[in-house]
Parts: sequence; structure tokens; C-alpha cells
Amino acid sequence: MAYTTPLILRLRGPVRPDVVQASLSAIVARHEVLRTVFAAERGVPVQVIGPAYEVALPVVDCRDGSPDDV
Repeated sequence: MAYTTPLILRLRGPVRPDVVQASLSAIVARHEVLRTVFAAERGVPVQVIGPAYEVALPVVDCRDGSPDDV
């Protein structure tokens, strides 16, 4: 069973995408559950914890239009 909670944030004021990206990468590095997948070895599910990685953070500037335009 998987749980997904969609979330939209409205941020006001200046946002530093580099700081947000670094923060997300630090969270992923600290929490193995965010890097865990399950693979099958000889038909048996096994837990595989991947290495830490830099989170890609796409930045979309919507000041001149709607986010729906993206």
C-alpha cells in the first residue's frame, strides 16, 4: 500500500531555489526510506536502498501567465 499526499504551496516573498534544492537533497540523504525500492531476486522481493543524490528542482516562472500554461 502506498500513500501519496498532493500538496500545493503558495510562497510569498523571495524564494531561493538553490536553498530549496539543497534542503530537499539533504532530506533525501538523511532518510533512507526516500531512496528505497523493492526488487525481485529469484522471485523474492528484497529491499534496496539507493545512494544519496541531488534532487532536481525544476523552476517555472509563472509571473507572466498561468501555471496551466506550462
